[in-house]
Parts: sequence; C-alpha cells; structure tokens
Amino acid sequence: MGFLDRMKKVGHKATGDALAKLLGTITVYNQGGVPVVGLLDSIDEVSRKAMEGGFLVAITQFSNMKLADGDQMTTISFESRENGTFIVTKTARYIGSMLWQDTSGVPMDAAKEALAELLRRLEASIDPEDQDGVRKLVKDFISIAS
Repeated sequence: MGFLDRMKKVGHKATGDALAKLLGTITVYNQGGVPVVGLLDSIDEVSRKAMEGGFLVAITQFSNMKLADGDQMTTISFESRENGTFIVTKTARYIGSMLWQDTSGVPMDAAKEALAELLRRLEASIDPEDQDGVRKLVKDFISIAS
C-alpha cells in the first residue's frame, strides 16, 4: 500500500489537504538538473523567476555531488530557520525538491515520504523526456492527496 493510500485509509483528510498544498511546491528535475516540471501556476511572477533561477540549479548540482549515484533513492535536507527546509530526493532518473515549513500542517517525515512516493511512481512509469507525462503524473499525485 502506498503512502497516499495509507493516509486515506487512516482518514487524515485535513493532513491530506495540507499535504496537497505542500506538494504544490514540488519541482522535478532530470539528472542534469534541468527542471522537467514545476507547478508554478499559482506563484507570482517574481517568485517564479526566483525559483527558476540559479538557486535551484545550484542546489541540484550540489545534490548531484552529495547524493549517491545509481538506482538507490537518497534524500538530503537544507534547513533554514527563516525559510523552512528544502528537501531534495534523488532517484536513478529524477531529482525532486520541495520546500517544507513548520506551518505546513504536515510532519517533515510525511513530506519526505510523499516526495519519495512521487519519485518512485515517476521512475516506474515515465521517461524524464516526456514532460507532459511527468506533469500529468505530478498533478494527478497531488489531486489524489487532497
């Protein structure tokens, strides 16, 4: 049973809504650090430009250096008291990131598990070159969480 199925079975609707909102901060990259999908439709233009800028590319490149190569899934976190925790998870073909904050209503472990679950689903079913397929799976995953 997957993470989202367990959440629904236990009846965590409020947490599910919070998780769906948190998952909206996800950006998925290919192994070269190129964004495959970022759900930035609801973010204002200035924030969008900042997220598309060098900060995320630098984090992705750092992640490529620090996270294990190969098929093993690994996760690292960058913590900031003011801005929250930037969670980065790497699989064989994808890198996923999300910004977690204490106020999100979702425990950090649950956020990490949700990001890992999304990347497992992507790995199992979609080539990173299929941007439309990746975008659809990410949006479907978020809608299942709510």
